[in-house]
Amino acid sequence: PGTTPPRPHNTQLSCRALEELLGGDYPEATPTREGLESVLRALIPGAALKKGKAATKTVEEQGFHPMGSTETENSILKGEDADLVEILSQDGRKIRTSRKAARLVVEANKFASEGNMAKAVETMQKAVKEDPNLEQMDSESDKRLINTVQAFLMQGHREKAKALLEQYYDMKIKKGGDPESWEMIGMIEAHVLFYKTIEDWVTMGEWSQKAVAMSKKFKGERSLQYAQGLSNHGLAIAPLEKHEEAEKCFTQALSIQEEIKGLGSQEAAQTCHNLALLYRNTGRYAEAGSLYDKALKTWRAKNMWMQHVVTCKDAAMNYHAAGDPSQAIAMMDECFGEVKKAPQHIQEKVATELGLDDFMSLLKGGVAPQAAAAEGGASGKKGN
Repeated sequence: PGTTPPRPHNTQLSCRALEELLGGDYPEATPTREGLESVLRALIPGAALKKGKAATKTVEEQGFHPMGSTETENSILKGEDADLVEILSQDGRKIRTSRKAARLVVEANKFASEGNMAKAVETMQKAVKEDPNLEQMDSESDKRLINTVQAFLMQGHREKAKALLEQYYDMKIKKGGDPESWEMIGMIEAHVLFYKTIEDWVTMGEWSQKAVAMSKKFKGERSLQYAQGLSNHGLAIAPLEKHEEAEKCFTQALSIQEEIKGLGSQEAAQTCHNLALLYRNTGRYAEAGSLYDKALKTWRAKNMWMQHVVTCKDAAMNYHAAGDPSQAIAMMDECFGEVKKAPQHIQEKVATELGLDDFMSLLKGGVAPQAAAAEGGASGKKGN
């Protein structure tokens, strides 16, 4: 009672969030829950023309006999508005619609590919108005939904992100989606990510437990999907002081990842980092240090500078908490060296996001480990 629970850290998710922050272009959206309908329309243009060789083949060449004319991307703009044409969905399905609606789909996806999401929203709305059957929900729309939720979270628009996620999930269910099917795993993991970001560990744990159960059922107990589910569940329950259960999740996940992907895999390194953080926050500094070293060996070998920076910072905090400030400073020196590998224009953003300068100042100022931990570890300060 009265203590702040240790904050878990998922290297992969944090780095992805940093990439969103530094990469920049976010879709425009109206600020109210009701207005999110327009964003949803932009997220689910399942009738988008497929790029590449498949788009240049006629439907007849693919063994499908159309009711009307057959169109390729190059010729779809020619002809009468009311003509029936066929276009390919993101997953290769043939969708029959009017030429007018098809033109709008082509235009909407052109805007989306250029990053002009506002115009993509507007144009796709027009297409769906012409033909409501164009509103498809598939794995591609799931990915767009997840990316947009992440963008909203990075902008600080938590209510927008939550409303969008809830509406999209409800729409999938209403359209016949089975919440217990494997096809829903992306949506479940999106909820895990959302509740991790807002640090609602109880609700995150409920969703991560669903992911674990589904992965076990559909992929088996020695699958990478099951391992990822376990790792995420460990992240959720560690702040709830379920340390033994969290440790079991991490160690089991690590065993699976090392068996399938190898000792130096990215998946195993990520779980090493997360288990190290649990050990650091529970005073098991030697064990934490060994795991940080394993993770760092992988990041160095794979030249993954962003993961390298995050783990270096945490390892430095572990050394300081263990009473070894010289090693902590050496680790931070390595951390700053990795930051310099980033493009010049984002180096300062990375350092600020992770609080690197502040922590180095604490180290060189001789701040006691307890104070440094309160500043950057268990307090939940972003980036640790």
